[in-house]
Amino acid sequence: MVIQEIKLDKSQVIESFKDLPDKVTADDLIERILFLKEIEKSLLQVEEGKVIPHSKVKEQAAKWLKK
Repeated sequence: MVIQEIKLDKSQVIESFKDLPDKVTADDLIERILFLKEIEKSLLQVEEGKVIPHSKVKEQAAKWLKK
């Protein structure tokens, strides 16, 4: 299994920082970047068809709720 490196667009990262307060911690910045990375990762999974159809999720949820 090959793990694909997720690359973020610099302008996207900068744009996401604009709504942060003027003073933030390094942890806040890292958390924001990691959040963007997870979004990109999810979008790649959708493109690759690595998703579960809504109907299947509903089926699984119904089984869990019966227990």
